[in-house]
Amino acid sequence: EQFLDIVDAFDNIGIAQETKDKILAVTCALLHASNLSFKSLSEDESKLDEENAHFDPFISLLGVTGETLNKHICSVSLQFGKETHLKSLPKDKAEKGMESFIKATYDALFTRVVQLINASISTKEQESKKATIGVLDIFGFESFTTNSLEQLCINYCNEILQRQFNSAVFMKGQEEYEREGIDWDFVSYPDNRSVLDLIDSGKPSIFNHLADQSKLPRATDKGFASAIYKSFKTNKHLEATNQQVTNLKFSVAHYAGLVEYDAKGFLNKDRDELPKGAAEMLFSSSNEFIKELAAIISNPSSSESIAGGANSTSSVKKRMGSSRDTISAKFRRQLRGMRQKIDSMNPHFVRCLKPNDELVPDYFDPVMIVDQLRSGGVVEAVRISRTGYPQRFSFSSFVDRYWMLGCEVVGQTPVTKELVEALVTVIGFDGVQVGKTTVFLRQQKSERLETLRRQRVNSSVIRIQAICRGYIAHKLYRKSLESIVQVQCYIRRMTSIAKVNRIRRQHVEEQAAMIIQCAVRCKKARSVLEGRRVRRQQLEEQAARESLEQAARKTPDLESSDTTVSIPSTTELATEAAVSPLTKSAAPSLVDGKVPPASVSDASKKVYKKKPNHIVGDGTIDSIKEKMEKGSFTYMKNTGVW
Repeated sequence: EQFLDIVDAFDNIGIAQETKDKILAVTCALLHASNLSFKSLSEDESKLDEENAHFDPFISLLGVTGETLNKHICSVSLQFGKETHLKSLPKDKAEKGMESFIKATYDALFTRVVQLINASISTKEQESKKATIGVLDIFGFESFTTNSLEQLCINYCNEILQRQFNSAVFMKGQEEYEREGIDWDFVSYPDNRSVLDLIDSGKPSIFNHLADQSKLPRATDKGFASAIYKSFKTNKHLEATNQQVTNLKFSVAHYAGLVEYDAKGFLNKDRDELPKGAAEMLFSSSNEFIKELAAIISNPSSSESIAGGANSTSSVKKRMGSSRDTISAKFRRQLRGMRQKIDSMNPHFVRCLKPNDELVPDYFDPVMIVDQLRSGGVVEAVRISRTGYPQRFSFSSFVDRYWMLGCEVVGQTPVTKELVEALVTVIGFDGVQVGKTTVFLRQQKSERLETLRRQRVNSSVIRIQAICRGYIAHKLYRKSLESIVQVQCYIRRMTSIAKVNRIRRQHVEEQAAMIIQCAVRCKKARSVLEGRRVRRQQLEEQAARESLEQAARKTPDLESSDTTVSIPSTTELATEAAVSPLTKSAAPSLVDGKVPPASVSDASKKVYKKKPNHIVGDGTIDSIKEKMEKGSFTYMKNTGVW
């Protein structure tokens, strides 16, 4: 996963795939080189083991031949006048030479990667107009059972950073107090300037003695230690007991504590002798990227990328003629550049603490943490900072942040010193000093001021929230009220509609009942009337029969004559009575006290003979029939005739 992250990072910064492959190829070549082995031919001669499984991949990736590799790693060229002779190296020196070669090549590769990154993020603007952000990640203060040159370099770097920290936090702060003209008491703070002079900055220093001894061909670690004991015998920051002198050891009182260093191996580590023909071997490579690394190795101070080629070989040989920097000299040069950059920028410090020595997660060793805070000067820095005025605001920033604590004095007027002083007076507590352009606050007063501001802001926020909630609630109430009115209107409408429909249904039901009742009553009335009519008809028929019977008894028998009378039937008489209820129907004539047959047809009619003098009219048979058919043949009771 980490390898994939590195590949993605290369892609993100815009490194081409070809260049990325070359970087990975060199990395693999160096990994193979760390597994190479040497054969001892004699006490003073050695050669690389070509049967080693890593030999062929290494020379293939590096682009050199096995003969060239053996020549420049296992031997050294000596110049005698105009003649050059090769001297074989023993196995141990060849192995050290290979280690130096691997470290130098990897350092050149790292430098080249940094150059590619800087080129990918740089702009065409001038260097003076560039805005940069630098991140310095360094090991913390180190103190092991055996400490050597590596620990001295790391602790020296931490001493420099501590000096920068003290300067940024304490020295510059007190200088600002004097510029602003406020009342303050000078606060003493730990100054490690004397330790820096002991290690590097002073005329006689540990690194100066190390550089001088590294230049001597027959110098030893004992001579280096003796020079230190003699030069710093009275220095209070360097200690060396008789036992330590015997063991070539010395102790340095760093800001974080006393550290004992072992001088054995200092010269070999400082020299880190790279085989003289290493760069030349790399220039003979068939890989152009390897030639670029050779240019960086031959001229490490150059920050420009140098392409390999035929013309570059001669310039490299000229540079190779000069002595190569030692590890301490290179380290000191880099530190000087770092200090210049830090001094020209606005530094911010981040203290990293190691939670435990077991390197396990979720385990916090409080004793170890406190020791790191004390040794790192954090506790002392906090103490000194609290005694002064650690919180500082410009006039505009102070008014913008705390204007709510004095609204009566802060208006639309411009921000001036008088306005700031008036605001401080309204706030009403000491521990605040107003300078020429800055307001200084002690830590406790700053915390109290922040508490008052937070309370005022909270109360204002609550008030604003109450107003907003009231507005929202009123708006919701109005909306709910409108909704309620609409619902009520709808309900009233539906209720009214239901009521009207119910009334209508009741009216229809009542009207239907009335209609039914009327119909029933009409039917009953018709039945009664029909009964009455039939009864009346029956009574009339009975009366007519009685009248005919009486008339028959009073009138002599009709004689037979040519005159015939057609008597209507009872049905015809009833029909005539129904058609003309106001006119009494003529009662049918009775012959011998009997009603004639009901048929009105000629076949069912019986002819009765009457005397002509009993018929009223013209007396003819046709006129009598016509009148009888028209229903105008009426019986006259007073005269007893038809």
